[in-house]
Amino acid sequence: MRRPGVVLALVAALVATASPAAGHGREPDWQRYVLGPRTTDVRPVAVTAVSGAVDNPRALVTGRGVTTLTHAAGGPAPVITIDYGVDVGGIPYLAVSAAAGGPALRASFSESRRFADEDGDNNGEGPCCGIAPPGAEPRRWNEWTPTGPGVLRTQYQQGGERYERITLTTPGTVTLTRVGIDYKPFLGTPDRYDGWFLSSDDTLNRIWYAGAHTIQLNMVPPGAQAGNTLPALIDGAKRDRAIWSGDLVHQTPQPVELLRAQRRRVRARLAAPVCRRPGAQRRSGRARADGPGRPHAAVRAVLLGDLLHARGERLRRLLPLHR
Repeated sequence: MRRPGVVLALVAALVATASPAAGHGREPDWQRYVLGPRTTDVRPVAVTAVSGAVDNPRALVTGRGVTTLTHAAGGPAPVITIDYGVDVGGIPYLAVSAAAGGPALRASFSESRRFADEDGDNNGEGPCCGIAPPGAEPRRWNEWTPTGPGVLRTQYQQGGERYERITLTTPGTVTLTRVGIDYKPFLGTPDRYDGWFLSSDDTLNRIWYAGAHTIQLNMVPPGAQAGNTLPALIDGAKRDRAIWSGDLVHQTPQPVELLRAQRRRVRARLAAPVCRRPGAQRRSGRARADGPGRPHAAVRAVLLGDLLHARGERLRRLLPLHR
């Protein structure tokens, strides 16, 4: 069977003279492929599983009414699994309107429904390499003991989750009015795109925009992670949540070229790891690579070349430190 040809349209992002507004006007259909949330208050879009005593589970999606979980002594634990519709990350929150019996309320997080269990994915472990905390929560689950009304939040980020499983691990009752994620990565809404990609193949379109969304999940605005004062581009939303130069080499072109009106901030994200530790290079030219933010010498050189192309004279002062 002959496979039909794929017709590609790649505009504006790679053409400096193209008008973003004109590009958006010619092909508005591309915007439906953008996966990022439209607001930083991300709410679930579906309930995927319910077991035990859970009253009105869909209230967490519709916002109509409340959801009550009850764990009777000696009985099964109530469980509800919600779906945010797309991979997100940030600070999870659960709004409690009532609690009785001192139950332990546990929320666990996963990128795949397959791993939506009591401990979450990655065997319940957070990022490696000593990043968590403060870069993220040390585990893929959090537990609280609510005694009354209030909003429960994690102290650090849970990075990279689509599914959230909520349960009571000890007897008691909890009533929830809403749950969600305070989204912390770069908010890549369509109006922030400087261009778009569109082909005649729906699968290829989805792959391209999934890649764009992946990079945006790795972009950390100032103050979003561990009180960072500089923006950063990390290696992964869930693991390791650290700056590694090898990952940056592959990630650099997409945000610099794609995101309109954000280019100065994006380039600052890319420059941060190169500028942060130039003194880590030894006299022999070797750069230490024993921790996040300390890139390998060869990869550091590639990054510096990319950034000189993007930012010009502002980085030339670093050349003597990287020779």
